[in-house]
Amino acid sequence: MNTLSPLHGNRTALAEAALRKNKEAFTALVRLGTDPTFVDLSGMVAGQYLAAAGWADPKCVEGAGVFRGGGGGCGGGGTPVVVIAAIFGHSELVSVLCDGGVDLDASDADGNTALHYAATLRHSGVVDLLLGGSAKCALRNADGETPLHSALKLIDDRLSNYLKWVSGFAKEAGMARTLEELERRVWPPKSRRLARRKAKDPRRMEVVSSLLLRGGADIEARTDVGKTVLHYVVMYEDVMAKEAEFLLEHGAGK
Repeated sequence: MNTLSPLHGNRTALAEAALRKNKEAFTALVRLGTDPTFVDLSGMVAGQYLAAAGWADPKCVEGAGVFRGGGGGCGGGGTPVVVIAAIFGHSELVSVLCDGGVDLDASDADGNTALHYAATLRHSGVVDLLLGGSAKCALRNADGETPLHSALKLIDDRLSNYLKWVSGFAKEAGMARTLEELERRVWPPKSRRLARRKAKDPRRMEVVSSLLLRGGADIEARTDVGKTVLHYVVMYEDVMAKEAEFLLEHGAGK
């Protein structure tokens, strides 16, 4: 059958159903033999749209080919499904992915894993789920940063990096013409305000960092330019004093 949606030329019908969480249409398309690993004109597969929408129905996740796609559940390449779910803070979907045996250490083009992004945005529930699923704390991104480094970046860095990613995803996916349109569709204003409050709350940093340290994160790990997590916060002591105090209490710099 024709896997391209007649309504959206760059997106498959299965991807459109996943994005809209239309279970009836989605299951019908899978039953009729639609290929979930078909890469659309934006270079994406149905599972990636499902992840952006936060659709956690296990049967639909399986129907999207996520569990057999490899690379973090991304059959078509590009950003792994588990990374997308972590960025948006979709804890229910992350739980399903963990139970389904998806590679939790799969990374994007910049070497960032789901744990990097969950730590960056201080999604403590997602961090806990990933660690429980044996995601590795020691993996480094292209800059040599571990998830613990990511958890201690400046607030503005965290939010700007997030918005940069969302904007890029919107363009890549053809999901929306503007960032605002995408956010209204998959990240409602109430959720957006909550995420910003979480990112700015020092207590959230302590929760996420504590989870990472208990999970085996090395507090003295250095980036490619030799910076530890303590270097990250002492450079901005006026706004990161609580973070510096937390690290010192946990043995940083000894």
